[in-house]
Amino acid sequence: MRQAKYIERVDGKLAIKGDELTLDTSSRGVAILSTGGGYRWHVAVRHNVEGAKRFGEAIAGKFGRPIDSFIDAPENTSVLLTEETYNRLHSMTSFQTLEGWDIAFHGFDNGIYIIENRSQIPITQIKTIKTNNGENNEGVTSENFDFDDLKAQLDELKNSGINTIIIAQDKNDNITIQVENFIAENGFKVIRK
Repeated sequence: MRQAKYIERVDGKLAIKGDELTLDTSSRGVAILSTGGGYRWHVAVRHNVEGAKRFGEAIAGKFGRPIDSFIDAPENTSVLLTEETYNRLHSMTSFQTLEGWDIAFHGFDNGIYIIENRSQIPITQIKTIKTNNGENNEGVTSENFDFDDLKAQLDELKNSGINTIIIAQDKNDNITIQVENFIAENGFKVIRK
């Protein structure tokens, strides 16, 4: 069994790594609290000297900013979004958790900022080209993906060490198998979500 990799970030800056933490599993360090819909648990942690120093540097001047925790965060990975989904996430400034918390910071962080800056995962946008299928440019308008633009983005990602693409689509997106194959043919591992 592989040990999970744990990190915390503040505005994308690494604050602490899992091997710099010690869990306090004593009765003073652990609490399980009943809530209306289930339970909430807390575990106290202690930082080693190196971790405490980096944590202090990461949170300096960031009073009230969220501390983002990641277990096995994607590495060397980019998320592929359609322009429509990218624009929708860019306009969203509230992301409620089941507990009623908002992971966006007082409405200042949009979905793209959370993914690219706080999570440190670059986003690749697949663009579309609109074409008219008919005489005299009349008739049905169709959209095709811009594979030339996607190729340029993939080359840039490869040069920066990215080797995996997560295709993140919602029910209205139609990222085709041709797109998935194109990405794989350019040397990337492809994951569909």
